[in-house]
Amino acid sequence: MFDDGIGKGKALWGTYATIASAPGTGIDVYYLGYRAGSARDVRSATEVRHSIGARLFGDTGIWDWDGEAVYQFGRQGEATIAAWTVAATAGRAFRDTTFSPRIALSANIASGDRDGTDNKLTAFNALFPRGSYFSDLAHLGPRNFYNLNPYLTLELAERLTVTMDVNMFWRFSRADGVYAPNGSQILAADRSAPRYVDTATSINFEFTTRGGVFLGAVATRSAPGAFVRHVKPDARAITFIELTARLDF
Repeated sequence: MFDDGIGKGKALWGTYATIASAPGTGIDVYYLGYRAGSARDVRSATEVRHSIGARLFGDTGIWDWDGEAVYQFGRQGEATIAAWTVAATAGRAFRDTTFSPRIALSANIASGDRDGTDNKLTAFNALFPRGSYFSDLAHLGPRNFYNLNPYLTLELAERLTVTMDVNMFWRFSRADGVYAPNGSQILAADRSAPRYVDTATSINFEFTTRGGVFLGAVATRSAPGAFVRHVKPDARAITFIELTARLDF
């Protein structure tokens, strides 16, 4: 796992600034430039992609929010790039109630390609997303989608929390398919197929001892939506279980 090499022909550069109006509250603005000498989307060609983004975040102890928008432009060979994403999460904590519940809703959207044969690339590229972008199951990536994710967190005991959530996914563009976290397409486009892709229901337990030992348990059930069943009739639900133990020192 440590035998990693240099990505020849690739480069990443940028700048990032944070304006803090209060502890835990502020605005981020950034620019990222990315070059890939052998990028492959519609065709294989050198890609130069520029991303301009802004993020607004805050936490009052009762309400919390985090919103971000990114616009991308550039070229891949002869094709021009014009892509975007918007993501927002807002939550409300009830500190003086049994189990101190926090309810929240996350809404996210990222553009997809409108036409795989023209010289316009409108699919968003998250550049280097983590595998578990949406959940620990890590089966879908942030391209050509819109997503709603309501969730509830409870403090069952001191240092023991449980989070329950539902992730619902749709295709943004019918002319584009469904992607994995690494950006590769796992299901091709079908304009006549429904948009709905997947429903993932999860429960997550987290416990931290006084000695710095973290214990976690995650269970996720992912059910294929109408689009998946349309293009892959034999698709089955996925059950994912993860157990984690970590010592911090």
